[in-house]
Amino acid sequence: MKNLNIALLCYLLAIPSMGFAKDYYGALAVDLNSGIFGGSVDMGSEKEAEKVALEFCKKKGGKGCVIANVFSNSCSALAYSKQKKKGKIGWAESSLSGAENESINRCRSLDKAKDCKVIASVCTSWETYYEYEVW
Repeated sequence: MKNLNIALLCYLLAIPSMGFAKDYYGALAVDLNSGIFGGSVDMGSEKEAEKVALEFCKKKGGKGCVIANVFSNSCSALAYSKQKKKGKIGWAESSLSGAENESINRCRSLDKAKDCKVIASVCTSWETYYEYEVW
């Protein structure tokens, strides 16, 4: 019993020194008319992630940038279609390949868009950012 009490005491004393996992946020923004996009990763809050993604999208020339997705501690992908002269987007969170596949599926389900392509993939805390040539 004494050994159990000592073990429990050691565990309880260690709790304050144990670090808690930090949340990393990212966002993807897109101009639906042009397909211009911006992204952010490893931000400290959702609001900061949105702000940086919108700023990046606008710096690249986007005139009507909107947030497509905000995510944390994961990957996200953005698929875009120029069909019907208005962009269609699909987004998803999960593993990098899972997010890319799901974003294409979501994009295709919107108005039966057939020309969906992944235009961006990001992962928080891995410093991974991929840009694809759109067309």
